[in-house]
Parts: sequence; C-alpha cells; structure tokens
Amino acid sequence: MLPEEIKQKRIALNLTQEELAEKFGVERNTVARWERGVIAPQAIGMLRLAFQSLEIEKGLENFEIETLHDKQSEKIKRLRIRHAKNKAEFLKS
Repeated sequence: MLPEEIKQKRIALNLTQEELAEKFGVERNTVARWERGVIAPQAIGMLRLAFQSLEIEKGLENFEIETLHDKQSEKIKRLRIRHAKNKAEFLKS
C-alpha cells in the first residue's frame, strides 16, 4: 500500500490521523510517517485488512442510520394519518 493510498483511504473514511492511529493501536506520528512515506507499516497485509474492517464498520453505521431514519419516517407518516383522521372526526361532530 503506497503512502498516498493510506492517506486517501483515511480521508475516504472521514478519519483524522489521530483517529486512525487509535484504531490501529499506533501513535499519530506513525500514521503521519506512513502517509509521507518515511516509514512503511510493518504488516502491510494487516493494514489492508484493517482498512477493509473500517470500511465495513462505516458501512454498518450508515446502514443503521438509514434504518433509524426509515423507522422515524414511518412513525411520522402514521402520526400524520392518525392526526388527519382525528381532525376529520372532530370536524364532523
């Protein structure tokens, strides 16, 4: 994995160097040195797996947010329907 690939992946995941370092169990300056090409991660395969894991994690977060949004939208629809029915019944009386 090239230094610019590491940086692009981190940015695509919307992570700071500090956050990425925390997830990988390294210091922030280690991530900065990876991105500048000063040093290479010792286990490049592990780094790839870790990025894949983070992508899956981010995807799940987004999925959960969308699911919650859909549930809230459904609740709002039901409340609007109930309100309209109650209003119509009230106006009839």
